[in-house]
Amino acid sequence: MPYSIESTVRELLENEAATAVLQRHLPHVVSDPLLGLAIALAGAMPLATAARYSGGRVTDEALRKIDKALKKLG
Repeated sequence: MPYSIESTVRELLENEAATAVLQRHLPHVVSDPLLGLAIALAGAMPLATAARYSGGRVTDEALRKIDKALKKLG
């Protein structure tokens, strides 16, 4: 399954390699103790959509880097 920022948050977090990409680029988000709540609320959203609700914690630059890294996963 090809991954990108259009993959849902849940899909990305269910894949070890995709989670590692998120951890590398968004360590402050992935390690947030409220991650479980965020997944419950935004798990079905594409990452690009969920990022709009991050209060600036997920920047456009970070999304571009994440998208590039996710696409390399195949």
